[in-house]
Amino acid sequence: MTIKTRLRISSLVYVAVTVGVGLVLLVGLQSLSRDLERAKTNYAVVKGLMELTTLLEDYLINAEKRALRQWQTKHRTIGKLLQKRADLESSDRETTGWLIKDHEEIESLFSQVISIQDKIRSGQFESKTSAELRNRLTGMLLMQMQSMVSDASQLYLAGQARIDNLLHRLMWVMMFFVAVTASIILGNHLLTRNTLIRPLSKLTKDTEIIGSGNLDHVVDIESHDEMGQLAQSFNVMTAELKKSYDALEAEIRERKQAQEELKRHRDHLEELVEERTQGLGMANENLRAEIQERKRVDLSLQKEMYISEMTLDSLPGIFYLFDDQGKFLRWNRNFEEVSGFSAEEISEMHPLNFFRGDALGVLEEAIGLVFVKGENEVEADFVSKNEAKTPYFLTGVRITLDNTPCLLGTGFDITERKRAEAALARYVNELERTNVELEQFAYISSHHLQEPLRKVINFSELLVSRHEGLLNEQARRYLAYVIDGAMRMRALIEDLLVYTRLDRYEPSCDRINLNEMIRTILSDLDTNIRSVNAVVTLDDLPYIAADAREMRLLFENLVSNAIKFHRNEAPHVHISAKKDSNAWIFSVRDNGLGIDPVYADQIFGIFQQLHPAGKYQGTGIGLALCKKIVERHGGRIGVESEPGEGSVFSFTIPETSGARLPKSPV
Repeated sequence: MTIKTRLRISSLVYVAVTVGVGLVLLVGLQSLSRDLERAKTNYAVVKGLMELTTLLEDYLINAEKRALRQWQTKHRTIGKLLQKRADLESSDRETTGWLIKDHEEIESLFSQVISIQDKIRSGQFESKTSAELRNRLTGMLLMQMQSMVSDASQLYLAGQARIDNLLHRLMWVMMFFVAVTASIILGNHLLTRNTLIRPLSKLTKDTEIIGSGNLDHVVDIESHDEMGQLAQSFNVMTAELKKSYDALEAEIRERKQAQEELKRHRDHLEELVEERTQGLGMANENLRAEIQERKRVDLSLQKEMYISEMTLDSLPGIFYLFDDQGKFLRWNRNFEEVSGFSAEEISEMHPLNFFRGDALGVLEEAIGLVFVKGENEVEADFVSKNEAKTPYFLTGVRITLDNTPCLLGTGFDITERKRAEAALARYVNELERTNVELEQFAYISSHHLQEPLRKVINFSELLVSRHEGLLNEQARRYLAYVIDGAMRMRALIEDLLVYTRLDRYEPSCDRINLNEMIRTILSDLDTNIRSVNAVVTLDDLPYIAADAREMRLLFENLVSNAIKFHRNEAPHVHISAKKDSNAWIFSVRDNGLGIDPVYADQIFGIFQQLHPAGKYQGTGIGLALCKKIVERHGGRIGVESEPGEGSVFSFTIPETSGARLPKSPV
């Protein structure tokens, strides 16, 4: 069951109990109000009856009209109270009916008493008889009124008993509500502690372990609520990050191996081309010398023919001589061995018979150019008798024999060169494909890695926003740790992506005014500089030929580090440059914490930090990025430092591409 569901159930139970208790209290208060109204009415009736008795005695003694009017007024008032008492719903409706009936009877008795009293005064009745009758009616009236007082008093006491009972029940209801409220509060406290505070505390410790670089660590929170989902997201994120990191290292190693292999093949190909070119040049020189020798020495033709025969047969390639009609006049032994045809067969063949397909048109055009221009060369597949194709580099020189224009030429097997070129092309294509795949891999990896990070951040922010009232200060602090760790991990992934994308293109050769660039960087870092009262100075820096974007990253990282890792005193950073043969040497000097020389090389490694994680902002990629930028420009970077004595970061930028820049303005 999720935390949200548990909290919702707890809230619903509390609301239900509150509503139930409220309804009970409302009904009880309504009943209490009615009972109080009845008690008030009963008390008024009792009091009125007692006053009515007093007024009756006053009237019988004094026989005043005033007492009569007061008795009648009080009698009507008691009647209204009894009628109001009868209208109220009550279990004492029968007693109320008796009171109303007695009220009507005492009115009748009192009327009779008044009538007899009036007649006695007027002399219509005898004094003794009328007095007895009056006294008997008066006694009956007093007894009836006393009975009403007794009944009204019973009703009043019964109402008071009901009020006391109702108040007692309401007190128990309130005690029940207080007990249930206390139980719910205690349950919510236990629920928050067990489902939020404890898992968040463990998750914070696990996040610190993962953030320190231990990607094999597993967050062990086994629950089926949001905290379990958050822990599972952390585990998936850590596994994906480790997998991506391992794959990236493997890709980098393979890429370096491919580059080394490509360089070896390129060097070998250049050696082969140079050897073949030298051999071809030597063969052509020998051939020209031989031809000149044959023209100059006609008398030694036989000797020279023998020498030429031996020379031609000893050539590493094929030799051929044919006239402008395509009839072969001479060839060497290698021509027969390569073609597979005999001397008789070759003498009857045309030069184009040794080629197929598109090569026929190419060779026909090349032969025509030899007879027009005097010389030409071409590459084509030489086809043997068994239809085997061999790539050859063919040359042709126009000569005249017996007033007949002829083509004399040589051919060299360039199979190894073609293979080397094909291998070079394959390696180039493979390298381009690897670069594309590596870029896609880095993008996809960063995208998929940021998805669980977004989950972590979103779930944590949802916990803060939706359950802030249920979280204590410790829980909010733990959630802040979680969000901060996820943010730092997202920054790590973004910096890693910037690092891997540097190789996707060659550095450009921009004309950079370093003075303006450094001032722009200092303007962007103004907030950081002011926060620590830092002072940044620079010499008159030169124009250089480099990639502007990468140079900005380089100087920005070095200046930011110099400001960040400072001592108690205000940081002082100085940027200088000097010329050394064909390179510029730049230095960034600070008076900060300094670095132990033991770690002088380690700090340029990726994710290498000398301080505990979280003490200083950053991901540990800045100096690795600087090293990569400098090396991409053909330079080197290093540091000279002692702990507590500040540091001097120096790097070189070769001036090899400076000729491509326009001259600086005078």
